[in-house]
Amino acid sequence: MIYSQKYTLVAFLEPVEVGFEFDMSNWPIHITLADVFAINLTESFEKSLADLSSEQSSLILNVGEDAVLGTSSVNIVHKSNELQHFHNTIVDLLELYGAT
Repeated sequence: MIYSQKYTLVAFLEPVEVGFEFDMSNWPIHITLADVFAINLTESFEKSLADLSSEQSSLILNVGEDAVLGTSSVNIVHKSNELQHFHNTIVDLLELYGAT
């Protein structure tokens, strides 16, 4: 299947309203959980992702050095075993639903 839309999964560190819009130059503070992928969005996938996310307990993050991503300054978050496990679980779910 050919996908034309690409997605990235992030966790915002400050609340945003549903439908909040922003552009690439003005991202809210966030942590990228799964980088760019393509998938056929279905209600089943969305429910599975919502269930997975709601089951995840809070994580303590260690913020490290500054870096540059494109033209933006970013802070690197050190991978903990818990954060890596959550990422791997998300990737497993994406693969289960045919993401590329």
